[in-house]
Amino acid sequence: MKRISLFFICITVLLTGCSTTKQMTSVDLTPAEQRDQLLQLNQWHLKGKIAIMQAGEKPVPLDMNWQQNDANFDLTFTRFIKTVLEVKQTEQAATLVDNEGKKYQADNAQQLIYDITSWRLPMKQMRQWIKGIPKNSQYELNQDGYVSQFTSILPQGTWDISITDYMQVQQYMLPKAITMTSQDIKLKVLVYEWHLVQ
Repeated sequence: MKRISLFFICITVLLTGCSTTKQMTSVDLTPAEQRDQLLQLNQWHLKGKIAIMQAGEKPVPLDMNWQQNDANFDLTFTRFIKTVLEVKQTEQAATLVDNEGKKYQADNAQQLIYDITSWRLPMKQMRQWIKGIPKNSQYELNQDGYVSQFTSILPQGTWDISITDYMQVQQYMLPKAITMTSQDIKLKVLVYEWHLVQ
């Protein structure tokens, strides 16, 4: 799983350099109204790319398909259309299937991902961060009034989140380019598609 072609390393470099300042289009909601509504919006689906960069390891660039339904989610990482990892979380348990088709189960998806891959992905918090919601955190705004960066302190460590680009989805402006950094790990996300269930 950890062998990566030169092609994918190049993709990671491109993701790493992604920082655009795009003029926003007008939306129906003010940024403050949007944050309040998005906090309650917990049914959505996104497609994009993620680069997982951990100290001492080669970057891992993957395609990402994430479907969230309240506290439950189905998250699939693929490479060249082949599934690398599929993780499902329900109220009862978490299930992970690796690239060899082996299935693992545990109570918590975050711990399960770490046990199998060594990736530290704060899944519970990421479902808000990826919408641009700085829950229980101080934050900074860009010139258009949308969240540009914030810091979240978790029991496992401090995370710095930076949002450098947005895209309009229905009446919302949602993050398109996001970087999440904590100690020896950096996650860079580039979203291609957002689908919201209201």
